[in-house]
Amino acid sequence: TRNDELCMARKVGIGLEALVNAADPEAEAGVEISMAQQELLDEAILDIQRSLDFYESNVARRPVRKVLIAPLDYPLQGLVEYLDTYLNPEVSFLDLKQILDQAYPRAENSDHGVELINPCVLPAIGAALRAFEMLP
Repeated sequence: TRNDELCMARKVGIGLEALVNAADPEAEAGVEISMAQQELLDEAILDIQRSLDFYESNVARRPVRKVLIAPLDYPLQGLVEYLDTYLNPEVSFLDLKQILDQAYPRAENSDHGVELINPCVLPAIGAALRAFEMLP
């Protein structure tokens, strides 16, 4: 973001399903990312690094400080840690609950808050927030 506006978003060419299918079902304890997953993630890292380079040279003229990963339908142990090892900016999952709670705090006695956010609703939330900001 720049001035609290999202400047760039990128969909990486590998899918979560491919990463999940590439997992080694007989992996040793402590090994979270299989060799097949590493190969897929290495391609994604190259794509992300190219996007970071483009953004820094053509849009912001300064380095990116954080890469956020959208919530996933399936847990993928070690993903953030693997990406964080090979990318210069900090890598973490997007915590939409935290963002929404900060932007739209709920009353202390209210049970109506954002508890779990299903990844499939992200586009709808983004559109709703954008429309909300445009209201007079």
